[in-house]
Formats: sequence, C-alpha cells, structure tokens
Amino acid sequence: MVDQFGDPQILNNSYMWLSPTHPGVQQHILNICKELVSGYDIDGIHLDYCRYPGPNYSYDDKSVDLFKSIYKELPQNISFSWRNWRQNAITDLIASIHSMLHAQKPDICLSAAVIGDPQRRKTLFLQETEVWMKRGILDAVYPMLYTQDMRSFNIW
Repeated sequence: MVDQFGDPQILNNSYMWLSPTHPGVQQHILNICKELVSGYDIDGIHLDYCRYPGPNYSYDDKSVDLFKSIYKELPQNISFSWRNWRQNAITDLIASIHSMLHAQKPDICLSAAVIGDPQRRKTLFLQETEVWMKRGILDAVYPMLYTQDMRSFNIW
C-alpha cells in the first residue's frame, strides 16, 4: 500500500497490507485460498484485515493507473469514484474467493473480521459488510467490538 503522498507503508513486524485493486494481489490471494481448499481438509477460511488501513491508501502506481484508465481522471479529482472503486475492489475480491471456494467445496465457510462501528468501517476502511452479507459472499462476519465504552459497544 502507498499513501496519498506516494509513501509506501512502513514495514513492521506484525503485518503488511496489500492493495486489493492490484490484479497481482488479487490473483495471489486467490491462489493461496485455492491451495488451502484443495490441499488441506479445512472447514473454512477467515479473512482478517480485508480492508484498507485508512481512506488515504492505496495510491500505488498500478492502482492509480488502472483507475485513470477507467475514469480518465486522477483519484484526487473525483474522490467519490475513487472511494467506491476501491471499496468495490474489496467486495469483488471477496466474491471471487467465495465463488472459487464454494465451487471446490460447497460446505466451506468463508468469514471475515470487520470493524465494529458501521460508519467507520464503511467510510474509513472501505468495508461494505452489509453488501457482502446481502450478496451472500460471506458466510459469517465477526465484528471487532474493541472498546471500553459500553454505549458504543451496545450500538455496534
């Protein structure tokens, strides 16, 4: 992932973000899931961090070029379309994973961890959880309800 200033994500010891708009990333993730379902006797696959680290990512060259080829504009010039395009990329990737998994093993479960706050998950992290569930491309959702504020917890 690359931020809006062109700076790549800082490497750390716990995880690395991959841009779901990048065709190579999409294929890599699909290949991993295919290997898991075909090579191991598993009951499901759980997607964690199936989101952007924030609204100012991923301005990697490949994603920006793909966006420009479709919309004939820079992302910053049509930010609503840029947000929707990235949001749709996550949804399309999940749909592809679901379709591939269930074609190979109909009873397999595909689940995902999602941000607990519905507004933040959609606007900041570009997760369309309600769309995913309505379309049936996830079999289970696990909201991350990390808060010490009981009012927020109850609302989420």
